[in-house]
This record gives sequence, C-alpha cells and structure tokens, in this order.
Amino acid sequence: MGRTTAGGLNGNSLHSIAITLPVANAGVIYNGLNGCPLYYRSEDGGLTYNINGIQLPGVDSNLYEGWSADAYAIDANGSTVAITHGQITEDWAMWKSTDNGTTWTKTIIQDFPFTKYDDVTSITDVDGDGIADTVQTTDHKVAVLVDNNGMVHCWAGAMLVLDDDPATALGLS
Repeated sequence: MGRTTAGGLNGNSLHSIAITLPVANAGVIYNGLNGCPLYYRSEDGGLTYNINGIQLPGVDSNLYEGWSADAYAIDANGSTVAITHGQITEDWAMWKSTDNGTTWTKTIIQDFPFTKYDDVTSITDVDGDGIADTVQTTDHKVAVLVDNNGMVHCWAGAMLVLDDDPATALGLS
C-alpha cells in the first residue's frame, strides 16, 4: 500500500512511497528486493512526476530482503520530507530530505543487531555465546511527522524478540 503527503514551498509537491508487488502477491524480485520501496515526486500537484520510482539511499539487497506493506510512513512540511521504515527483524530507519525530495540522508533510529536476519536458521544470539538474547525492536508499525521547524519525529511500537529455536520461524509476515 502506498503512502502520499503534500509539501513543497507552495504546497503543490506530492511525495509518495510504495513498494513493488511482492512475490507472494504475484510480483517479482525488483533490484534484488522482494517488495522494493520506490519514491515518487510531483511538483505540480500530481500532473507530472519529475522523480519517478527511485530507490532511497541505503535500501538495497545487501541490507534488506524487501519491505512489507504498512511498515513505512511518509510526511512533509515545506521542503522537508521524511520517510521512516521498521520491520520486526530489521533496523528502524529514517530518510530525510531538506530539498523537497531531491537528495536524502539515512539515519538508523534503532539498530537491529543482525543484517538480513534468517528466523528459520538462526537464533537471536547478540553476544556470540550460543544462547539466544532478547532483542528490542519495532512491532512493524511506524509513524513520522515533520514539524514547522523541519524537525522529524518518528514513532514505532516497541517489541521484544527472543528467538531461541533455529528450526522454527518467528511467524512474521
């Protein structure tokens, strides 16, 4: 499901983010991602789009398997645009643009200690002692707000994960 917000100096810019159709929904792998987030911008109220389906910096198959629907949010205020994303077994991150979506900076809000965590073959052993550890993460639901000063505020539900059985999936979708 896509998300859209309005911004820009005159309020006529539309900023949208959506994922490509995942394989489970008859989609295909896109640039190595199963559910690839793409950013779009219109500066004329949606008549034309001068940024059309780009990947944000730091969103690639080295860090992500793909994004899920409803695990991201977008907001804008003036020329500041912000996107946040967080899934249960991934970093909670925020992308911010101060030039109406032309360039982006990625910030990790909360680090998930494993990259591309495989819940079917791994345990949450953070310190390498062979015993699963409890990991704080998000619950897959995030929100973002850009205030009148251009400061970005992000929220997510908190969740603790303890995966001590490498043979059993966490049951996440």
